[in-house]
Amino acid sequence: MRKGLILPLLLLSIIIAAACSEDPVPTATSGNPRIDLQQDSIVLSDPSMQYVSIEDVVMTPQGEFYAGGYELMFLDDTTTNVQGNIWKLSEDGIWRSVLDASMRSRVNYVISIGTSPMGTIWAIGLRSDPTPENQSLIMRGIDDNWAVVGSEENFVLSGLTVAGEDDVWMYGSRFSVLHYENGAFTSSMIPDSAFGSYADSSRYILDLAVTSNDAWMLVRAGRAGTPTEPAGRVILKFNNGGWEPIYAEGAVDTTGQINRGLAALLPHRDTGLLGIGQAVYRWDGEKFNQEYRSRVGGSLLCAALAPSGQILAGGYDMSAAWSDDTYWFGVHIDYDGVVNPEGYNITSLAFHDSLAVMAVRPFNTTASMLLRGPMSRITPP
Repeated sequence: MRKGLILPLLLLSIIIAAACSEDPVPTATSGNPRIDLQQDSIVLSDPSMQYVSIEDVVMTPQGEFYAGGYELMFLDDTTTNVQGNIWKLSEDGIWRSVLDASMRSRVNYVISIGTSPMGTIWAIGLRSDPTPENQSLIMRGIDDNWAVVGSEENFVLSGLTVAGEDDVWMYGSRFSVLHYENGAFTSSMIPDSAFGSYADSSRYILDLAVTSNDAWMLVRAGRAGTPTEPAGRVILKFNNGGWEPIYAEGAVDTTGQINRGLAALLPHRDTGLLGIGQAVYRWDGEKFNQEYRSRVGGSLLCAALAPSGQILAGGYDMSAAWSDDTYWFGVHIDYDGVVNPEGYNITSLAFHDSLAVMAVRPFNTTASMLLRGPMSRITPP
């Protein structure tokens, strides 16, 4: 073969391969940023505790970082002692509890946290003295002064999304959504009809995102007792006081041909919506279109939007992606001198343009750690 034909044939093969892929899109190969992470120190409320599990991290619009989770001590092979807590990153680089002893005594686990535009922190957790009628604890912190916000509803909550200063959506394991707005609670349920033949499936609400006009919910659904069958995803949109399914994939999709493994939703540019999973996808009103897929690393699990519009996403095996609000790039993660260490998963993150905070958990373990470091980027000439 003549050398002059090699380059044209190579380009043609690349074009054909992209056209045959599930979601063809060019992947950036230059100008990739780098984040150099160091493990932060966390002050435990009880010195006898052995481990920390970080369930969620968030950054306020004012640039303050908070983390929610629990302290853990193994008493024997089957028994543990746990203590829910919320920590704040101090100026000396140490995470310290912002809950007083009285508030900590009321919560075993802090599961999810969020921030309002004014920096109010909302959190939900499991009560230390749960009853079938009152299991979840809703907390609100203003300038680190904490109070319990009560609801008469009987819900087991697992996550929350703060949409405004007095506008919070909370969701749980009973396929229910609790909406707090202007001091009052309303509730709504996910209809079984949203899952078609999978109405009797095992379901779990993964995420809820709120744009300027709409609320969107991501639900994982899989047939109970069939672990080999890939779990599907359903996207529902809040309309006229109820939830309407607008998208299904995987086991729930009638064709069963597409499974993007969506793990989170991210509102973007007021009315836009991104799906985070095996790649980064943008919702166009009818379907998800791929915007970025990493050539290496695993699926993405979480993402955060910085005030500037930049986006940072992370997931399995410390895989990460960054967007300058126009293009997507892979991120080189360095932790203690090891670039992109395998076996560690980014489960939650917060991002302030040039500083990243990540909750990282080794595969198949309960304990986790907080890593923090600056992002740098050198654009090739």
